[in-house]
Amino acid sequence: MHDNEIEKLVGDATAYGTVFTARRRRRAAGRLATLRTTAAIRGMAQALAAGRDQGVVAIAQQALTGLAEQDAVDAVCEVLIDTGDQRLAALVASAGYEHSEPARRALVLFLAGEFDRYAELDAGGSLLRAVHAEADGPLRARLADRARESARVEWVDMLAMDGTAGRVRTVSDPEWAAVIDILAAAGRWDELWRLVSQAPPVWGVRMVHALSAGGWRPENDAEHRRLDELAALAQECSADPVSNLIVTDPVVLTAHRAWATALAVEPDGPLLVSGDYDGTVRLWHLPTGTPAGELAVGRYLWCLAITPDGRLLASGEHRGAARLWHLPAGESGDTVTSPEFRVGCLAVSPDGRLLVAGATDGTVRLWRLPSGEPAGVLTGHVGGVWCLAMTPDGRLLASGDDHRTVRLWKLPSGEPAGVLSSHYGMVTALAVTPDGKLLASADSGAAVRLWTLPSGELSGVALAHNTLWSLAVTPDGRLLAGGEDRGSVRLWHLPSGRAAGVLNGHRRAVRRLAMTPHQLASAGSDGTVRLWPMALISASRTPVADVDLAAVERILDTASDGPTRAWALMITALAQR
Repeated sequence: MHDNEIEKLVGDATAYGTVFTARRRRRAAGRLATLRTTAAIRGMAQALAAGRDQGVVAIAQQALTGLAEQDAVDAVCEVLIDTGDQRLAALVASAGYEHSEPARRALVLFLAGEFDRYAELDAGGSLLRAVHAEADGPLRARLADRARESARVEWVDMLAMDGTAGRVRTVSDPEWAAVIDILAAAGRWDELWRLVSQAPPVWGVRMVHALSAGGWRPENDAEHRRLDELAALAQECSADPVSNLIVTDPVVLTAHRAWATALAVEPDGPLLVSGDYDGTVRLWHLPTGTPAGELAVGRYLWCLAITPDGRLLASGEHRGAARLWHLPAGESGDTVTSPEFRVGCLAVSPDGRLLVAGATDGTVRLWRLPSGEPAGVLTGHVGGVWCLAMTPDGRLLASGDDHRTVRLWKLPSGEPAGVLSSHYGMVTALAVTPDGKLLASADSGAAVRLWTLPSGELSGVALAHNTLWSLAVTPDGRLLAGGEDRGSVRLWHLPSGRAAGVLNGHRRAVRRLAMTPHQLASAGSDGTVRLWPMALISASRTPVADVDLAAVERILDTASDGPTRAWALMITALAQR
């Protein structure tokens, strides 16, 4: 049986809804269980990890017990690494499965909670450290969760946070949360106190709270007074500075003469690309907004997408063409679509290997990059597709149409993964949080719906005042921005959907938004692109050694008493330690 047939069986076994009855799911799982290929074993592991059907779970557990072939064991271990599923972890532990590659073996043992076996294999932590260095955000979060659940101090040591240099390695939010909990539970207060002056201030404040709650005090009198001062400031700081968003005057880019209809940004933020309806594309250096070049890509430009490496730009025209351009020169301009449909939206996969276009004929089309070769056509939408969003791991695609529907697709296979149909108007914009756990979808009825991924369950609704044409999420996943038809950018807290503020400046509709590490970019029908610096959020989530103190001091010059000023004072105090 071919891999695509096995993938279809996996899709049937894991699907959940009225179309996929329990009998159909279990029949697919039973068919998979009769196959003994590596692909089938991997499929059974995926069915176990994703299955909410207890019959499917039972079939998968039986099929995955007693495996003898190392390739099959490796396949099961890889699915555990990809998902962190606890049922699969329990099966791997009870069966004594070990990955054939030493570093992956250490990772599997840690995720499976086999800490004694892990310690025997990786006493110095070098194997896990090597895997961690190459791990993506979701895997690092799974490791952090496992470490926190079991209070594994060796995991904190593995992070190799260098206190003597006054700096720490890049540590994600889930990892900081786990570090605090683990060190507090172990009573390693000296280490926690050292990290206060190195971690991003938002985590430094939480460390100060933990130290105060634990009743610990430094032996040195000066350090004792220092902790008391920080604790007093921490009491004035809200749980998260996103509640006190500070946006200084935006940088306004006025080079476009027509509607600014398209925006794209490199993931790391050094390059912004904007386009207008007349087909002029301009490149800008960030964060300054300094011009970096210009392209002419054809009239009726509607959307742009850029590959993660910044080397390839895709443009979509409202009258029917999608083209590829090599950056920074802008050469080539190869057409990858036929003029039989109009392009409504574009997206590029996180690995840069797949270009996706939503079309006004209701299809979603895929091309391989950089070749531009067709990779499939997804059908199912009744109306035209005007917005796309992908999860950070590139495995789930969301597409929204003008018939009030959002569809979910598995990538790269293109298998349907769900239908979200609670909107009352045209679905105009989509955005996924950086952890891939929440999807936001906006409609012409001025509402944003929040969906839990991958299940597609509705988790909340946020309200705007006007039709929303664009959405973007801050890099920390705590704030959602929406561009309104009347020129405002509205802000909401995530995951609650509570209102967080409004940015005013555009004179006409905000057509596109793009989030950079430290700025929100907005493109409007007034022809301008605005760069909104978020100084307080940026400073609070930057390691203390790298904080822009000048920006924080500007906040202190203008902020009145209250949480905003308290946060600015706390950041300054931490940076001056």
